[in-house]
Amino acid sequence: MIFGVGYRIPTQGMSSTFAFRVADVLPEQASDVIIVPREFTAQTGSDFDVDKIYLATMSFKNGVLEEVEGDLASSTKGAVANKLLQNYITVLTDIKNRSNARGSIDVVTNIIQDSTLPAIRQSNNRYREAMYELDPYFQLRRKMEFSIGKSGIGPFALNITNLALTQFAHISIDYGDNEFEFGKLDEVIGQDGMRISDWLSAMINAHVDVAKDPYVFDLNINSCTYNMTNFLLRAGKGESTFLFLAQPALKEYADEYNNYGGLYGQNLRSSFKNDTEKTSKYKLLGEKINKYMRLLESRVRNIQNKEVAKEWKERIKAIKSDEFDNWKIVFDKKAAKEALKNPESLHGLQFQLLSLMAFDKITPYAEEMSELVKKSRIDTKKFGNTLALRRDFVNEYLKFKNGGKIDTYKERTVKWINTDDSTQDPLQKYF
Repeated sequence: MIFGVGYRIPTQGMSSTFAFRVADVLPEQASDVIIVPREFTAQTGSDFDVDKIYLATMSFKNGVLEEVEGDLASSTKGAVANKLLQNYITVLTDIKNRSNARGSIDVVTNIIQDSTLPAIRQSNNRYREAMYELDPYFQLRRKMEFSIGKSGIGPFALNITNLALTQFAHISIDYGDNEFEFGKLDEVIGQDGMRISDWLSAMINAHVDVAKDPYVFDLNINSCTYNMTNFLLRAGKGESTFLFLAQPALKEYADEYNNYGGLYGQNLRSSFKNDTEKTSKYKLLGEKINKYMRLLESRVRNIQNKEVAKEWKERIKAIKSDEFDNWKIVFDKKAAKEALKNPESLHGLQFQLLSLMAFDKITPYAEEMSELVKKSRIDTKKFGNTLALRRDFVNEYLKFKNGGKIDTYKERTVKWINTDDSTQDPLQKYF
């Protein structure tokens, strides 16, 4: 007989939960220790750093399993709990769910480590100099890496929960002409054939295990890019998300953004003015776009071949006038990897410029989805610890639910849509 369901915290997917049978009972001196099958460690992603497993067991009365008799309303609490557990067990043991329930959560993590990181990290075979640990840069970098690991778990954990909610409600963002070819936010499988929840789970793995390998630092996953990362993964971009965010220009922008404490202001878009006006930190992204536009234009002016120079000038003109029609190239793996190898070449500089501009174009979608997540705190219930903070949360929640604009992008026109046949207002239906 299956006695109940166990789950690991953090629960990152179906494989973090399991239906269990009791094979034997340990001596009383073993306290709360259990012995699990050998495969359990890989399945759940446990790594012997004091992970906890919680058990929800069936309820018995006088040695007899409590069962629902008649309707739920007239049944005992134990019988209702048993019914709920039995539903979980049915799902976990269904042969159709075997790949979800038994597959290791580290599969996608291994893709990042084996495929993505080698393209991002520069090879360095030199021996390190003695006492390098005392170098201020080394110590500062270690501090930043571990800080990222601590702060990054929450955003991705919340998005895994929110993914299930958007899937259940069948809502998504209206992308207009969808020049980046984003997927709907209620999809289960991304454009790479991988489960979207697995990519989000891999990000939790990366932050939980940051002390072993802080590769999130190399991926440019930090407070500046949390919202963008979650949105792109949920829009189905998978591995391309990390090759996009790891571009040198976006790393440069994220570093300065974080140094400013996240203050980047309301007006991010650049007008490509050729004046010498100093751009403040509140227009940081626009400043970076202008910088790389000037670098590209300078390089084009030095091209000796007139035909090639003319072609590049036409391309720059199209980018400036918003007539560029191949924005999806920023998520092309081959083009992104080539740009990482040669970021200062003509094509590399163009890719850096396009990456910055794409980040600007996509930010309203990322911020809108982030607001949905923040207003859906069903699992954390962090609504504030004073009446004033709770009232403020309710006001912001109602404003968002009823279609009010959020503060980050006052000029945006992002809206939600139903992906099913429902005619109900998407946010009203969701909440």
